[in-house]
Amino acid sequence: MGLRKHNGIIRNNRIMLFFFAYAVLYSVVFVNRFVPWEVDDYAIYSFYAVDFSYGFATKLLPGAIFNLLFGKHAARGAATLFVTVLMLLFFAGLAYLLQRFLRRMPDGRRGAAFLLAVLFLSGGYTFAVYTRTLGLLDTFWILFALLFFFFMEHRALRFLIPLLFVASVLVHNGAMISYIILMSVVLLFRASVSENAKDRRRFLVLLLLSDCAALAVFVFFALKEKSLVCPIEEFHEKLLDHGSDCFYYYDYAFFDLYNGDRYVPDSVYAVSSPLLRAVYVLYYRFRLNVNVLLQREAIHPISLCCGILLLLPMLCFLFRFHGARLRQKGNGLRRFCALLMILQFPVTFFPALLVSEDITRWLSHAFLIAFACLLTVLYYDKDQRELFYSRFSRLLGLTWVRIYLLAYASVSLYTVY
Repeated sequence: MGLRKHNGIIRNNRIMLFFFAYAVLYSVVFVNRFVPWEVDDYAIYSFYAVDFSYGFATKLLPGAIFNLLFGKHAARGAATLFVTVLMLLFFAGLAYLLQRFLRRMPDGRRGAAFLLAVLFLSGGYTFAVYTRTLGLLDTFWILFALLFFFFMEHRALRFLIPLLFVASVLVHNGAMISYIILMSVVLLFRASVSENAKDRRRFLVLLLLSDCAALAVFVFFALKEKSLVCPIEEFHEKLLDHGSDCFYYYDYAFFDLYNGDRYVPDSVYAVSSPLLRAVYVLYYRFRLNVNVLLQREAIHPISLCCGILLLLPMLCFLFRFHGARLRQKGNGLRRFCALLMILQFPVTFFPALLVSEDITRWLSHAFLIAFACLLTVLYYDKDQRELFYSRFSRLLGLTWVRIYLLAYASVSLYTVY
């Protein structure tokens, strides 16, 4: 009886098991080329050597969680185990959501929906960055986004969603142009497709509370963060005590140092207005980033151009689909969501280029969010499924499209930068 029950569970979740196995094997074979997952000794481990004893600031939450769980056993090997388990749990949760997605699609469209889900798990611009460079702070963004989709479907857990918005900003303030946008647009879209007026109001109130909480935390840390972090000498001492001698990232993030040199003039720190001071710091970070990119090897502009060219056909298809939704008469809120989904990719990607040199990483964030928005529309809006799948199926009949999708799925990353 027990064996029969287990066989029934496996049979009922065989799609989820396939997606989980595919995501892990794709990462092992295509992305990492059989190189074991490992937290980088030099740079990435510094993200887990920190905690809130260094100060109350963004970018410390992942390390705080790690040190809370592992205590005196917190070390690089433990960090590798920690992040590996997180990634496996993430892939399992994502596989479950994709199984639910597939079962919600019309019978005649499940083949195309299955291919769409496989494409979501494939390629160099969705999840590859998280295993190619294991332990990025951004890993917690996708974990919180996954929890968001689970919480949204369970009424008893929805009250926790504002905490996910706040936690995402605590991971890194770049969440405001990435995963806060994803969760906000999805909540708004969820309200737009709700047939019950009470549910619609609840989603809108939840969206307002979540965005206000995220914005308040973002503004607070933008103005006050540097004064809440311990002095640089103490910060370095603590990092060394926790087994990391890599000061590069936090020197840049908290102390405005790049390769040991201060890139923000001393006069900026004398500015009395915290808001104006934050604007000046942002300007000097932009200027530093431009100078760094100009001095880098030619691989960086090539990486940028090749990445955009590789994604361009899929982005054009997404934009055309949302554009068709935007032109439809009817629900104004749903049409507004279509506009937001068109704007999301440039709003996520291009501002990030002004202050970050991590081209491939931000290209991945922008495309992953765009793809997740598409799957959300197909999951909740049955009226749009036929519009999408009729076009998608026609394209799949073209030889060059099949070759392009195979090429896209075969691309892996050598670096996240």
